[in-house]
Amino acid sequence: MMVGDGINDAPALAAADVGVAMGARGSAAAGQAADVVLTTDRLDRLADAMDAARRSRRIAVQSAATGMALSLVAMTVAAAGALPPVAGALLQEVIGVAMIANALRALRLARGTRAAVDLATESLLRRFEMEHSLLRPPLELIRETADELGAAPSATSMERLREVHEFLTERLLPHERAEERRLYPAMGQALGGPEVTMTMSRAHGEIERLVRRLGGHLALAEADGPRPEQLDALRSACCPGPTLRPGGGGLLLPGRRLAGMTAPGHGDESKHKSSA
Repeated sequence: MMVGDGINDAPALAAADVGVAMGARGSAAAGQAADVVLTTDRLDRLADAMDAARRSRRIAVQSAATGMALSLVAMTVAAAGALPPVAGALLQEVIGVAMIANALRALRLARGTRAAVDLATESLLRRFEMEHSLLRPPLELIRETADELGAAPSATSMERLREVHEFLTERLLPHERAEERRLYPAMGQALGGPEVTMTMSRAHGEIERLVRRLGGHLALAEADGPRPEQLDALRSACCPGPTLRPGGGGLLLPGRRLAGMTAPGHGDESKHKSSA
């Protein structure tokens, strides 16, 4: 399986057994090459889609097999002369309607796939999900600012870099720390232990490290002017790049750096798959 959203991902999506394109802001080429297109840029929706696909297939097979079995029984009874033609036709229609109604179960939420949370935790989830939606637009400024850091940064680009650092220290980091103090302990209780949020806790630590790194380079640049060797460090602190994802078990994955490291909307945790 291959998941991607850019033009460069299109060949890999086409070659994969199953190609999944992130369609909300992904390229048209990726969407055309993929077998599946997600209409959101949240990767957790892939797990939801896989769960829904498995359940839908199971219900479809069940409905088809049951309908065929009932029809064969009805035809056997009719062949023996125990079922009049009109009654047989009506029975066949009833079987068809019953199987359609059974298939509609795929539209309902599956039992046992959602973790139950109390009202206080649900309130925290909604609060942090709303904060995530407010934080996403300013995160685009980080990527744009990194793109502006050319060989000779202008005064405007340095001013935007200061705005980025101010946003990170005054809005993003307090949000991440509040999650760490309040949301993750509550989610750990609901989901059976702190291990389920450990990866996101490590991501928060990586965010803080990158913000400190950005602040240090920014202070040096303001004191002596930006040096060429600092530019790469500033860009790497701002832009996503290949790195070991926290908790990734050593797999080389797209890095969740500052432009892409706000943890996924924590309404996701309310939909976290239970061990059942």
